[in-house]
Amino acid sequence: DPAWPHLELAYELLVRVVSSKEVELAFLTRFITQSFVLKLLELFDSDDPREREILKLLINRIYVKFQPMRSNLRQAIQNTLLLATTENVVQNGLPELLEMLGQYIKAFQIPLKEKHQEVLTKVLLPLQKVEWLGAFHSQLLDCIKKFTEKEPGLAYEVVASLLRFWPCRMASKQVLFLSEIDDMMGIMPVADLKRLQPMLARRLASCLSNVNSDVSEKALNMWKSEKFLKMIFANCRDQLPVIISELYNNATQHWHSTVHTRTLEVLKMLMERDAELFDASSAKHRKSCEEQDRQEAL
Repeated sequence: DPAWPHLELAYELLVRVVSSKEVELAFLTRFITQSFVLKLLELFDSDDPREREILKLLINRIYVKFQPMRSNLRQAIQNTLLLATTENVVQNGLPELLEMLGQYIKAFQIPLKEKHQEVLTKVLLPLQKVEWLGAFHSQLLDCIKKFTEKEPGLAYEVVASLLRFWPCRMASKQVLFLSEIDDMMGIMPVADLKRLQPMLARRLASCLSNVNSDVSEKALNMWKSEKFLKMIFANCRDQLPVIISELYNNATQHWHSTVHTRTLEVLKMLMERDAELFDASSAKHRKSCEEQDRQEAL
């Protein structure tokens, strides 16, 4: 943009004025008003990443200096994020807005107030439904993790929403969702993990045999983590027959050679981990297959 050098100068001047200790706050409040800040937030939809970056710096300086504005500024950012869930239109500034919101979340006090928890449940988690999630997922995940680090019990809400919003027809989003589930399972309290057992096991099993090899490989790689294995064997043993049955189906039916190889590796690892449970699950799988063959023969 040929106008950028002039815009950049104006932005830099404004940043210096807002940051200056020599300019009295009372004077600045005559010009840095709520309506002015809202107009700045609208500019985050700019196509130019340089403009979005300097806007982020400017808004952060305003947030630090104008304490009475903080609550309204956070609400304005949240309203902009909510628009992304209701309007299926790409908004350029979402990564930057989420980065700013992540900084503000970091300062939330424990225990979290209800209105702060609602930022997670009503603003951030619905963003997982957006088709172009990949454009801002890392920033969104950073915000979500800041909440779960403060209150691990919120990891249940995160995983439950992922299972509820599961993108069955979008492989790239499924890979992102699996990564997020992997992260959350390491944080979630045991009691909450057990509540999610059946639904979580069914979803992981379906991902193991997904026709898209990227999804299958991501699901299989989760089982290579010692931490993941310990958690599953300690808290979700009842669901392992479902997983093992799907792995057997994968070993004989999946089209991708790498998926086939890794499936056999996971089966071997599970067998070595708990031979008794593995044998019982294998027998249950064989019985189910025999019953299915009998029904098909009728």
